[in-house]
Amino acid sequence: MARKVLLLARELGLGGTERQLAETALALNRSDFEPHVACFSSGGFRAHELREAGIPIVELKMQSFVTTSLPASAKRLAAYISAQKIELVHGFDVPAVLLGVPTARYCRRIAISSQRASRALK
Repeated sequence: MARKVLLLARELGLGGTERQLAETALALNRSDFEPHVACFSSGGFRAHELREAGIPIVELKMQSFVTTSLPASAKRLAAYISAQKIELVHGFDVPAVLLGVPTARYCRRIAISSQRASRALK
């Protein structure tokens, strides 16, 4: 039985993080893994290629961390993780990690995060 994984990013448009998420989802061996994608806003050309490959996308409708959309988005994500029996959540950018990792841990799932850029701290 394939393990269900959820790949999470802020959006699915043009950008290196978005490309890496899409490439990861498309490259996973489907006999071992069943990829799902979650994003704050589901527009963008990467969404089209993922849907064409049969990869489900859940839109979290997250606008900002300082608005009332945060609790609703976390609840939507937790509900999706539970309903789909997602085993692993992988956040691909800082906003996705800030929402996805705590939500995955709340659901008692494995959570990993990636840093996609190198920035000097001063």
